[in-house]
Amino acid sequence: MHQHHVHFSASVIGFDSADKSPDRLNGTTANRRRQRIGIALLIVLFCLTGSVARAGTFNVSTFGDFQSALQSIALDPSSDHTININANITMAGNVAPIAVDAGKNVTINGNGNRIDGGGAYRPFFAHQGNITIKDLTIQNARAQGGAGGSNGSGGGGGLGAGAGLFVDQFANVTLENVQFSNNQAVGGAGGGGGGGGSGDGME
Repeated sequence: MHQHHVHFSASVIGFDSADKSPDRLNGTTANRRRQRIGIALLIVLFCLTGSVARAGTFNVSTFGDFQSALQSIALDPSSDHTININANITMAGNVAPIAVDAGKNVTINGNGNRIDGGGAYRPFFAHQGNITIKDLTIQNARAQGGAGGSNGSGGGGGLGAGAGLFVDQFANVTLENVQFSNNQAVGGAGGGGGGGGSGDGME
């Protein structure tokens, strides 16, 4: 088997309280209010972003919850994280790879539920860190290799690997009571004159 930080500069929301010229003091009240509202919105945005990045435990019951949890983990790779899956989930789009700093841990508690790839998506791409998945069924997932090029003599299709779970070389993955069912790793179509790719990896 085989990070991204959001930064805000304080100068963006700073005031120059020393500027008390008549022109400044006689500015319209509306302009001042608009300026203050804009600054307040920046502060709110900063607080919301920060709260997402610091979160370590995620309780998910929908695909949107699951997608958001993996995105939040990607924004905070220097922390340990836990995802509690509290309902069956069917995927409706792609999700972020799991990538935390070396030595950090991500635990996914399936609680006996299922993640269904909908015949089109891969639920888990383990890129880096220590990742444990427990008590979960992964079904109907699909990894599709890219199609080969069509210029010249054409090229072979790409490898389709790890339909339900792909484990990269930097990840250490532990599975406990995880079931795989009806998952497909499909090689990409060959370009003109090229052969099709192969399917491989975790089901």
